[in-house]
Amino acid sequence: MRMVDQTASQPGLNTQSNAEDSSPVANELRARLSVASQKVEELTDALRDRDDELEVLRDEIATLRQEHARVLGSTSWRVTGPLRKLRGGA
Repeated sequence: MRMVDQTASQPGLNTQSNAEDSSPVANELRARLSVASQKVEELTDALRDRDDELEVLRDEIATLRQEHARVLGSTSWRVTGPLRKLRGGA
């Protein structure tokens, strides 16, 4: 399938400069686009940072679950179980 450059056939989408490109409306739209692009970049960076933090926290949770299982399965935990029950603890 042949790709056709549609930007040349659509008004306002061509890459050639013309008199309308310097209009106040075009300048305002460019400014808004620049601000929006910057915001998207900032949000993308924040999302990437949050994803990294989430990965660290998930690893920490997995480590703590393993440690918890190890403690519950230990001989000392099982031997001291009756003492904890006498004190009213689990």
